[in-house]
Amino acid sequence: MKGITVSKHRAAVQKALNMIEARVQDPPSLGELASLSGLGRTYFPFVFKEVTGMSLRDYFTQTRINKAKDLLNDSDLRIKQIAYKVGFRTDYFCKLFKKKTGVNPTKWRKVRSQKS
Repeated sequence: MKGITVSKHRAAVQKALNMIEARVQDPPSLGELASLSGLGRTYFPFVFKEVTGMSLRDYFTQTRINKAKDLLNDSDLRIKQIAYKVGFRTDYFCKLFKKKTGVNPTKWRKVRSQKS
C-alpha cells in the first residue's frame, strides 16, 4: 500500500513541477498546485518536500535562477528584461542571483561568454 502512495505522490508532484516550469514568470499559487495534484493545500507542501527534497519556495527560486542562467547564456536580453522574464524586480533579482551563484548576472554572462 505504501508503494502505491509514493508513486501517487510522485505523479502528483510531477504535475506540479511541469506547471512550475511552464509558468516561471507567473508562478502558480499553492492552491493551483494543490488542486492540480489532487492534494490538499496543507498536505501538498509536505508531499512536495518529501518527493523533491526541497521546499516549494526553494524550488520556485531555483527554477527561476536556472531559467535566468539559460537566458544569460543564450540571449542578448538586458538584465532587466531577464529579471522580468523570470518574475523578479531587477534589484531583487541581482541580489538573489549573486546570493545563489556567487556572482552578479553581468559577471555570470561575461564569464560564460569567455568560455565559449
